[in-house]
Amino acid sequence: MKTNIHEYCEEMEVEILKLKKIVEPEIYRACVEQRWVIKAFSEGGYSSTEIDLVELLKFVKEKMPELWETI
Repeated sequence: MKTNIHEYCEEMEVEILKLKKIVEPEIYRACVEQRWVIKAFSEGGYSSTEIDLVELLKFVKEKMPELWETI
């Protein structure tokens, strides 16, 4: 899903997507479980990182309740 969110350094796009299942579970656990992730691109689109969306939301809710209340 395209968003209007951008990473700060290069202002590259950020997507929210559900990872597709892969064949080698030992390599990438998140794909096996088909997790929702935030995917931020950098270095002109040649690099990216994926952050587990559910884990991030749980962390904010549990450890940063004052921030959670603003959502």
